[in-house]
Amino acid sequence: MKVLNTAFSARRPIRPAAWLVFLAALLVGCGGEDAAEEERRRQPTLAPPVTAAPIVENTADPAENADDDAAGDGEGGSGDEGSGDDPDATPLVVELPSDGDIPVIQIARIENTPWEPQILAQMTPHFSVQASGLTVFSSPYGESNVGWHQTVLSQADVLSFLRLLVEDIGVLDINGAIPESELRFATLPDGSPDGCEAYGVIAVRTAANEGRMIISECELENPTGEDIEAKQRLGEVVNTIERWKYVVDHSGISPDNQAAFRHIMGWYSGIRQPYTPETAVGFGTRARGSIPSSAAISGWPLELPLGESFDADFGSRPVEIVITGADLQRALQSSLAFALERPRSFWGPLYADQDRTLYSVGFRPSVPGSNNVVVDYDYVLPRRGIGAGQ
Repeated sequence: MKVLNTAFSARRPIRPAAWLVFLAALLVGCGGEDAAEEERRRQPTLAPPVTAAPIVENTADPAENADDDAAGDGEGGSGDEGSGDDPDATPLVVELPSDGDIPVIQIARIENTPWEPQILAQMTPHFSVQASGLTVFSSPYGESNVGWHQTVLSQADVLSFLRLLVEDIGVLDINGAIPESELRFATLPDGSPDGCEAYGVIAVRTAANEGRMIISECELENPTGEDIEAKQRLGEVVNTIERWKYVVDHSGISPDNQAAFRHIMGWYSGIRQPYTPETAVGFGTRARGSIPSSAAISGWPLELPLGESFDADFGSRPVEIVITGADLQRALQSSLAFALERPRSFWGPLYADQDRTLYSVGFRPSVPGSNNVVVDYDYVLPRRGIGAGQ
């Protein structure tokens, strides 16, 4: 039995198309992607809500982002809070953990790329909410020079968002989610993904329960089978969060427009300030041979020696290193430049050492509290000749 939050279930039915068209129009007038260069240096002026936790410079745990950090966390789970083994027990309403540092909602998008270092690098939340309300998110546009920002939600908004996902949508109960044992990344001979282009990971934690789901982007965009309505609503929430992230300056957002975001997401915040993770994990190997001269290649920006740091042949398990300090700043800036300048590069992030040997390297930034979206997967090495003409 799924417990419903009456505050949400009593609302008027959502008309997805109308609201999403409205939000798309909203972005055009608020410095969206087309006006990014003009808007990215503008500073938000709104103050935090009275009930919200204060914005902080950094709360990341330097050791939290290791590969085994969350690979086994939160598998399975249920939206029936506190039912235990007693079938007659009354399910508990979703509540927040008492520890404000605990992440309660994390969302990641993992693209089905041919390059394993890039797959591993994407296993970090692009949107992460702690029980305290501190929220960090990635966006290539805004005041941050490393592509990471922070906002703060009131306790009521955090709880509303958590109840929306767990009770109303039922993210831990949706049929059609992908079992972690079946997550597979492979590439067809023409360079296209063998399967869906990307996969979403949604991790949630309440006072009594935790879990996560993996679902293909294809299933979110064109739901099939059971729970179609839940999948549609989840897709609307995820897409609206992306739209919210791309609004660089919230100071001109009207109350009606704020209500449009809140209607779909269950929350709204007008705060957007720079954030810098404390650590990142770098994953790398030597690049495959026969990469065309037209491929986008960067010089290695870190003081750490490239060849010594990632001494692994293409096709081997990527070498993992922890990056901090000045090297971290340069690594994140390099990732931001890649996202801005060559986001559709087939060959992924490529770096050359002094001998012009090419390496495939991805960076996974840390988030405050812990990373709960690292997943197990099966990786199929691309065949020779892949990507011809890319």
